[in-house]
Amino acid sequence: MILSQIEVEKLRPLQRNMYLKLAECYNSKSASMEDVQRCAHQTQAPLQHADQFLQNEMAQMQNRLQRCSMACQDEVQDRFPNATQPHPQAEAFAEKCLISCVDKHMAMLKSMKYNIETKLDDLKR
Repeated sequence: MILSQIEVEKLRPLQRNMYLKLAECYNSKSASMEDVQRCAHQTQAPLQHADQFLQNEMAQMQNRLQRCSMACQDEVQDRFPNATQPHPQAEAFAEKCLISCVDKHMAMLKSMKYNIETKLDDLKR
């Protein structure tokens, strides 16, 4: 939901502006091929930066969640070192730990969304 909201409210206007400016690059009959290419490249750069930034933010969030999950697995192994078969207490502990990871990262989504929106707003300028 957050990604679709960012896409509709931030990325689409950025894309629209890029395409309008890109069309202007090709309007000049007196511009050289290099000038047109330079204009097109400069016009597309903010959207490319936005895509890279968004991908990096999502990858960081996914990595954090994976590290938290791995920390839970390590903690279960440390607390229940002799559990060779499924152990109800170990499973309960793992579930509680994983829920805590998800809750912690869900709480981070609001600030992540704000950071993404702020960055995308900066790229519009």
